[in-house]
Amino acid sequence: MASDTAVRSSIQKLLEGVQIIGFDWTYLYLNETAERHARRQAHELIGRRMMECYPGIERTPLFEALQRVMRGRKAEQFINDFVYPDGSQGWFELFIEPVPDGVCVLSLDISDKHRSQAQQRQSQKMEAVGRLAGGIAHDFSNVLTAMLGFCDLVLARAGDDLELAADLLEIRKAGERAERLTRQLLAFSRKQILIPQVIDLNHIVLDLHAMLTRLIGDHVRFLIETESELRHTRADAGQIEQILMNLVVNARDAMPHGGTVRISTTNATLDNAFVLAHPGSVAGDYVALSVEDTGNGIPADILAHVFEPFFTTKGPGRGTGLGLPTVYSIVKQSGGYVAIDTKIGVGTTIVTYFPVATEPLSEPAPHVALRTVNGDETVLIVEDDESTRELMRKALVPHGYSILEARDVWDALTIARSRPEPIDLLLTDVVMPDMNGPQLAQHIVTMHPKVRVLYVSGFPEASIISSSSVSDRISFLPKPFVPAVLVASVREALDRR
Repeated sequence: MASDTAVRSSIQKLLEGVQIIGFDWTYLYLNETAERHARRQAHELIGRRMMECYPGIERTPLFEALQRVMRGRKAEQFINDFVYPDGSQGWFELFIEPVPDGVCVLSLDISDKHRSQAQQRQSQKMEAVGRLAGGIAHDFSNVLTAMLGFCDLVLARAGDDLELAADLLEIRKAGERAERLTRQLLAFSRKQILIPQVIDLNHIVLDLHAMLTRLIGDHVRFLIETESELRHTRADAGQIEQILMNLVVNARDAMPHGGTVRISTTNATLDNAFVLAHPGSVAGDYVALSVEDTGNGIPADILAHVFEPFFTTKGPGRGTGLGLPTVYSIVKQSGGYVAIDTKIGVGTTIVTYFPVATEPLSEPAPHVALRTVNGDETVLIVEDDESTRELMRKALVPHGYSILEARDVWDALTIARSRPEPIDLLLTDVVMPDMNGPQLAQHIVTMHPKVRVLYVSGFPEASIISSSSVSDRISFLPKPFVPAVLVASVREALDRR
């Protein structure tokens, strides 16, 4: 008897869950680990049939495996994913063995391992799609540069033809919408050049209050709760604004019949327990920015896909499927973490965590007006897209600049070698076949030592640019751009000291 008691005590303390189920599907025994796996006490289950305790279980692959072992008396191994009543999910490796009273189920909780592997697969998929999105954004930026640029040139000549000007403005509005989508693609693919500064999230939230109120509409109650002693973080303020707008739009759309959206900021510390439960997070001190709604919540089958690009549950024309993936990419690029807490019928809270910065707040950048001062310098344009190259030439010639055009790097090198007069500015794309912009600049500066460089690109490679040997004389202009901005950027680059 003493030995039976010792055996029972040992089984009770096993790291594996142990259940014994009778031939009539009645629970006969559960150890403590099995109770934790089931999130039910043994006394709630023992003496009751499985179908009574878990309605619908007889229609699951798990039940089919139990039936096979019951009938065939041959052991099986099985991976089971289990959805708890609160909507959370667990994964268990099950060993089902026949015993005299029915079957014994040994369960091993592999939830953390499964989540970690899923996180790795998701990261790999996001990286692959990000590369694709970045490439698309680069090519699309050339198209938009030509579209918006030539539109502005024609608008300048429209004069008193108000009907023509109105039509052109509609074209420009469509181009601007496409430009915003391109920026989202760049943010998602983590190819935007960031301007990280030490910022106070409270300032950004409060500054956006009026705009977010209009964005939400009258049918939704809007609340803001800010931490009075909020610590600083280092991030790109423009991208924080993008995060807020994406999350607020999603919250609004989750409540078509009204509800409450609450934005809050707080100081937070992520401990080891949080990190174990949230693969991809890192322990430390953070500033948390959360957006909470009182919508219907996110079902488990949809929650698994919310960070996937182009995945959307909104109707045609109502969503691009880039909102949450963009939020995820921006936060990760800033060294943070995104957590989602959702309950069906209650609502969803999305929390973005940004690492704490101990430095003082950055000074706001002064507003610089566009300078359209004319010049007489020589500009070498190197651009493999013909429409963009033609736009650059048409924008600069009326302002007095002498233009040399090259359709590729070899053409540019030939022009630079054969020209005895100085070239004042190299205006070049960053990403080109055979040689990138900084490599081209290194060659040309040996032939024209005083040349300055203005890079343009829709797919910026900031690390390549910053490592260039001519970095003390470079400027950068992101695509798409309009003629006025190009002219001002050329003047600024030439005047740079």
